[in-house]
Amino acid sequence: METAEKLCVQPSETCAAVVAEAATGNPAALERLIAAIRPSVVRYCRARIGKHGDSFAPADEVAQEVCISVLTALPTRRDDGSLRAFVYEIAFQRVGEARPGTDDQLGAVIHALPEIEREVIVLRVALGMSAEHAAEAMGSTAAAVRRIQQRALASLRGA
Repeated sequence: METAEKLCVQPSETCAAVVAEAATGNPAALERLIAAIRPSVVRYCRARIGKHGDSFAPADEVAQEVCISVLTALPTRRDDGSLRAFVYEIAFQRVGEARPGTDDQLGAVIHALPEIEREVIVLRVALGMSAEHAAEAMGSTAAAVRRIQQRALASLRGA
């Protein structure tokens, strides 16, 4: 979701303009917005939900639900935060509603972490967010995100 602000802009537009146009139902703006957020949403859902057998189908279905939820919530969105935080909040809720289906050992270890540590690992490692962007998405500080990440990585090393 970090790249959403970069991807949804055309040279003459800002992300805020695209979001505002999308909120009115403008088909071209909706398409640009979904094209911008979908890759990060898919990565996030796949990192949190994992594979079912050899397929990411359950995670991809949740990612689709997230994108639909973003479009549905867009007209009532208060513009008091970043697009990234808005999308992450919806993704976090939808993934929490889904049943994790992790078959691999690493996924099981990550899912064993406390929720806050798992979120930081997913945001920082799976999505490649900076500590500042992860903190913004989580409503925290960059220093707190770094401390949580260190604690989570120490737990993973000991596992």
